[in-house]
Amino acid sequence: MNKKLGQESAFPTNYIDSRNAGMSKRFYAACAAMKGILASSDLNNLQYSFEQVIPKLAFMYADELLKQENE
Repeated sequence: MNKKLGQESAFPTNYIDSRNAGMSKRFYAACAAMKGILASSDLNNLQYSFEQVIPKLAFMYADELLKQENE
């Protein structure tokens, strides 16, 4: 089965029915990236609102990480 990048479960189980397998690898990686961005950023000096910048950056970093994992 060819799954979309990062859509497989971050914490695989041995269950036959994996439709409820929890968060995806992409979401898990984005959460970790967002944690790092927030820890290292001066949020008072953002040119744009939090909603416009931080989540998009987190998913960009997650996508790049997953692309490199699959190389």
